[in-house]
Amino acid sequence: MNFVLERVGYPTQYLGLSYRKVYPDAIKPSNDGDLEPIFRILYSIYIDQHREVVDQVRQKIGTGSLKLTGGDLAKEFLRLKKKWK
Repeated sequence: MNFVLERVGYPTQYLGLSYRKVYPDAIKPSNDGDLEPIFRILYSIYIDQHREVVDQVRQKIGTGSLKLTGGDLAKEFLRLKKKWK
């Protein structure tokens, strides 16, 4: 998963110990075509790990100082994430 995320320019995710139990349970329904549980858990992990960067991007968008397309938004997100490392 991280290889694909990084390859297309998105930040990677770390599945820490707190998610190791719920992650496999979220994958099981996807075998039957129900992707919602895995999307929900991945989104939750993503937000937890990148909250400061997400908050900065939201603030810039809210004030109108950031007007980007989807690809530009991903680049701005990566730039801010590197700043906070």
